[in-house]
Amino acid sequence: DIAEADLRQIVGAGLEEHLQLEYKSALYEANDRGNKESLLDICMFANAGGGILLIGINEQRDADGQPTGMPDPNAELGVELPNPEKLLQAYDARVVANIEERLPLELYPIPVANNRHVIAIRVPNSMSKPHRVHYQGHAYFPSRRERQRYEMDVREIKEMVMRTASRLEEARDKLRSE
Repeated sequence: DIAEADLRQIVGAGLEEHLQLEYKSALYEANDRGNKESLLDICMFANAGGGILLIGINEQRDADGQPTGMPDPNAELGVELPNPEKLLQAYDARVVANIEERLPLELYPIPVANNRHVIAIRVPNSMSKPHRVHYQGHAYFPSRRERQRYEMDVREIKEMVMRTASRLEEARDKLRSE
C-alpha cells in the first residue's frame, strides 16, 4: 500500500529512476502512439525482472531539457483524473489483449492533493518470460537496461527462453522431491 505521504517521501528523497522504477509526468496519450508506448513500458518491466511505473511524477530536467531520472520536488504531484478506475480497467484490458504471455498487473490510483492521482502500475517479475507486445500487426520484445527501454535481439530472446525453461524444470524437480 502506497499513500500520498510515501510518494512525497520518494520525491523529497530524490529517489532516482533505476532498473525497476520509472516516472512518467503525464498519462499516456489516448491514441495509437500512447497505447503502444504504455504496452512497451509495461512489457519491458516483465522482461527485465519486474518494476513499478509511477504516472504523475515529474522528472527534473538538465540544461538541455532532457529528463534526469530524478523526481522534481517543485512540480505538482499527480494527474487530474476524474475516473481512475475506468483508466486502470482500460490499461489492464489493453495489456490482456496485446501482451503475450499473460501478465498479472497490480494497478492502483493513489489519491493526492487537489483531486489528483498518481497511478502506480506494478509489474511482477514474471516466470513466463519472454513476453511480447503484439500491436497493430507488429511484434516487440522490449526490455530495460538502467533507465532505458530497448528492443531485445534474437540472441537475448533465445537466452531468456532457455533460462525460463531451466527455472521451470528446477521448480518441477523440487516439487517432485517434496
